[in-house]
Amino acid sequence: MAAFLAGLSAETRRLSTFDGYDLAAARELCDAIARYDKLRPVLAEVPSGRIAGLLEISLDLHPSDMPATARPVSG
Repeated sequence: MAAFLAGLSAETRRLSTFDGYDLAAARELCDAIARYDKLRPVLAEVPSGRIAGLLEISLDLHPSDMPATARPVSG
């Protein structure tokens, strides 16, 4: 994970939401996988096992998103 974060381009870093790109950030990401209500699939290159991507899928609906997704229920 540390090599993946360190290898991200400046453009990718500009668009990413990671808190950092060093070993400490990599450790936090790895620790968070089992701690929070998010899915973080890791895309690995076969056969090298090199991480090619990291996706984050939250199962939580943030309160600020609720008005945008609320629709009247028709019966």
